[in-house]
Amino acid sequence: LDKYKRTATFFVVAEIHRWYPGLIDSIKKRGHEIGYHSDTHEILKQPGDLKDNLKRSQAFLNKYKPKGYRAPMIILFREDYSDLKKAGFTYSSSTYFGHGAYNMDGITELPVSTVSWLGKKDTIEKMPQCLTLLSLFKRIPVGSGLFLAIFRGLSSLFIRRFNKKGKPAVIFFHPWQLFRR
Repeated sequence: LDKYKRTATFFVVAEIHRWYPGLIDSIKKRGHEIGYHSDTHEILKQPGDLKDNLKRSQAFLNKYKPKGYRAPMIILFREDYSDLKKAGFTYSSSTYFGHGAYNMDGITELPVSTVSWLGKKDTIEKMPQCLTLLSLFKRIPVGSGLFLAIFRGLSSLFIRRFNKKGKPAVIFFHPWQLFRR
């Protein structure tokens, strides 16, 4: 990113900040956005779990004041958007469905990029809470870390396809997915 003078959003697990505070400060000093990716990367199992996560991460949230949130495993319940709003977040990227930004209870949702098998568009009302086996038969999560790790070469093809249409590709990956052993 430094070499090409590009910036990105780093969705940080607050626990990592507690272990290596200088690392997150270095990322921020380089001009990157610091987002929030939970306290210890635990999956939200039910509505309201996010509220506890936010309480445990208060020092991180106070220091960096992140505006963006990405739920671990892209599982976020509709009821949790109001807690994000109360905590000062303005956007989330915690769904796989939809095209372009849309509003969920005062939070702008930026879905991770997907491609439909059949060219059909999903409506927000029909979106599942998370990626399911059934949803994989409808859409390919080309912006997911798993897709990027397995189909490295195809990833740039899909990114270019989105960009040609004037749409940014919304992708994510974990650092460990960049390296093969």
